[in-house]
Amino acid sequence: MLRYLILIFFSFPALSDVMNLNNDMPTHLEDATPIDEHTFDLQYSLALEKGDQDELRHRPNFRYGISKDLQFETEATIFSGGKEDYSGQTDMGLLYRLNHSKNLIPELSISPVAIFPTGKGMDSMLYSVRINLTTTLIGTSEKPDFQIHFNYQFEHNDSADAMERTDRNIYTFGMSQRILEGTALVVDAFLEEQHEKGENVYLIEAGLHHNLGNNYFIGVSFGTGLGSSVADSQGLLAFEKQFD
Repeated sequence: MLRYLILIFFSFPALSDVMNLNNDMPTHLEDATPIDEHTFDLQYSLALEKGDQDELRHRPNFRYGISKDLQFETEATIFSGGKEDYSGQTDMGLLYRLNHSKNLIPELSISPVAIFPTGKGMDSMLYSVRINLTTTLIGTSEKPDFQIHFNYQFEHNDSADAMERTDRNIYTFGMSQRILEGTALVVDAFLEEQHEKGENVYLIEAGLHHNLGNNYFIGVSFGTGLGSSVADSQGLLAFEKQFD
């Protein structure tokens, strides 16, 4: 299946650094660092997934820095077209940073998340826990130049039917490197077990996250599937604006 993803972001946060990574900005890879205290981040994404059936994905996102180590986050995902037409979900949770990266010790964050179904599709609330690990190899945790990341997400569905997974796992492993003062290169491997049994996504992604100035950012990435039962390839375009 051929799958192209075009993503448009418009957001308002506090971390004006291209090494600050969020899901789909510019890839699936995330870092373990919350946004700055008492600042917020509004995002909107529009995704076009091209395959056996074309599908649009809309994704508004909000994050707020409660404290220097605690972040509130909520995100809605709405599909139109394809087999998931008019289905979607709203995620709501917290990201808590347990420690800071120092002397190659990874920065660790944990995110408990409640997932509420919207529209058709899943008819029960899901529960998820995401763990992010980030190690700074070059630079400092305040201004990193080269980092490696590992993301793991576990999701539980109490009311899965015979064709759905009760538990599913999502893994992302990759690196980010500042190649210019305002540009970062991001490369990762992404594995997602889909809700339907036997369906998985395997992607190798590469992207650029660039600071346009005045806290405006652009991200582009491309991915290719490796034996994926869902996606063969993926393309992404992202725009972002951040505010203190």
